[in-house]
Amino acid sequence: MDKLEKERQLNPFTAIWLHTREAIRWVLATKAWPYFFFLLYLAGISAGFISLSQSAMLELPLGAALLFAFVIAPVLLLIASAFMSVLYLWFGKIMKGSAAYKDVFKAVIAGLIPQIWLLPLILFFWIIAPEIFLSLTPKEDPFHVFLYAAYFVILMATSLWSIVIQSKGLAEAHRMATWKGFLTLLVPSAVMWIIMTYVIILLVFALAGF
Repeated sequence: MDKLEKERQLNPFTAIWLHTREAIRWVLATKAWPYFFFLLYLAGISAGFISLSQSAMLELPLGAALLFAFVIAPVLLLIASAFMSVLYLWFGKIMKGSAAYKDVFKAVIAGLIPQIWLLPLILFFWIIAPEIFLSLTPKEDPFHVFLYAAYFVILMATSLWSIVIQSKGLAEAHRMATWKGFLTLLVPSAVMWIIMTYVIILLVFALAGF
């Protein structure tokens, strides 16, 4: 099978995990903006529910929780991704990268695909253990304790591997070595993660009175 045939058969939702650079290269070359904004919206929903699970102590009403997950979180993710892409572009240039802003932005969005994979898991836990997202009071029977542990282990593993994927995605966009992509991701993110976490917590607290 020649290279062109392989690219035609590439599925970025599966290839992104182990063949990140090839997947990023393929979506940058073949996909238009609506595709990336659809990915961003789905990843934003996932990020919204993850934020809720990390702020369950607030015991949000159902309406506020859904508003945050389906509307506010995707908008926040769009803003954060657009802004962080500026920083990744700037720091990547320092690392001798050569990407255009649109390619960095698209690579950042494509790197969110692992979060989209979490949506079926989130739906499963929303149905059988909604207190993970809505309440501080967990159920203490062995079955639910196992569910809570499984949820957070999967979430942690996906988050850690997402760092690898984002690093390779930025490296591909900038056409540089993966370790340079990792530094391009790490330095701006270390600062902005602190800021965004603070903003999200404030917003969720505000919604608690929705």
